[in-house]
Amino acid sequence: MVALAVHAETGFQVWFMPCYAHRFGKEMAAPAYRLKMCELITRSFGSHWFKTSPFEIEQKHNGSTYELFDLLKDQHKETHRFHLVMGMDNWLKIEEWDRGMKLVTENPVILLRRPGYSEAGKIRDRTDHLKLVDLHFPGASSTSIRDAIREKNYLFARRQVYSEVWDFVRSNGLYGYGR
Repeated sequence: MVALAVHAETGFQVWFMPCYAHRFGKEMAAPAYRLKMCELITRSFGSHWFKTSPFEIEQKHNGSTYELFDLLKDQHKETHRFHLVMGMDNWLKIEEWDRGMKLVTENPVILLRRPGYSEAGKIRDRTDHLKLVDLHFPGASSTSIRDAIREKNYLFARRQVYSEVWDFVRSNGLYGYGR
């Protein structure tokens, strides 16, 4: 849903790039599983406007987003201009990130405004190259979907993801499915 909203608003190609590992040790599904789910989504779009990139996983990058962006820009400097897509929740705590303010002042940002988050934090004061995209689907987030699966609220979770991804989650017992 986020990728579709970003593409509809900007016309940009949207890359799905699952991280290798969480910088602060958050428990996640294995990188290969998350990569496969991204591939299922981009394949279902059937468009050159959406791409899955294994870049961070292949690099085994476990550093900061700032470092990752530098690696991406260096490798693709002749062909791409990357924009960081982030939610309002992360935007409001960007100062806590490794070189977070430097990241958002040196790179274009696409900020996702979701219902329920205020615009505190002086959005426009942080960077001159910011594009706001409103999301109009309250209640859907990766956290709420994972929580629903753990709580066996499969109907909610299934309605939030593509059928191929749901089948993959079920068949691999991801996020506590079936436990």
